[in-house]
Amino acid sequence: MEPMPHLGLVLALDGWRALADRFRAVDCKWIIPPSVRFEGEPGEQ
Repeated sequence: MEPMPHLGLVLALDGWRALADRFRAVDCKWIIPPSVRFEGEPGEQ
């Protein structure tokens, strides 16, 4: 797989959830659905 150009963005978790809900409301097709990685660990994302 080729690396894909991308951008980063930092949001509070509540803000991210609200944004993800807006995408779901317009039937956005996720390649990788929203999720929390490393929950409760120092590198939580």
